[in-house]
Amino acid sequence: KVDDLLTRVEQVQIEALVAREKASAAFDALGALVAPDFQGDQMLVYGELVKKIDESKAQASKLAMSVDPMKRTADIVFQSWTTDLEKFGNTNLRQQSQSRLAETRSRYSAVHDAAVAALVSINAFNSDLGDQALFLEHDFNVTAVTVIAAEIPALTSQAREILRGVDQVIV
Repeated sequence: KVDDLLTRVEQVQIEALVAREKASAAFDALGALVAPDFQGDQMLVYGELVKKIDESKAQASKLAMSVDPMKRTADIVFQSWTTDLEKFGNTNLRQQSQSRLAETRSRYSAVHDAAVAALVSINAFNSDLGDQALFLEHDFNVTAVTVIAAEIPALTSQAREILRGVDQVIV
């Protein structure tokens, strides 16, 4: 049972890492498009930006879909473990098992809470990137690029928050 939970936790950690990479790639694509020294086909790079944002959103969905199975598995494991504690006749072993249960539950809760928080950050970031792309879709000129470039510092802060959040998931 605990192995199933560990597998679910590892899956969430992997999905979180990939979500971070996809969000970072989308942000890099936006940064390249609004860079002052940009040279190239703007529409081609814009198309790449939209593609990267879509990939980031799809990965965020995968992360979200991995959190619920982890939670269901944890609920089963912790309920079973709690029930089994009552079966111990040996007080020392019961206390040892209770201690391990508390430690495991605490570590699981930290991963779960961090994954949910990271997911919220990633979804907000993807939404903001989508807004930037939508803005450029209808008004792609030097002035629009200047407006978007002014948004880069705020997006950079969001990207750093995602990095910290995912680091909390994989600890």
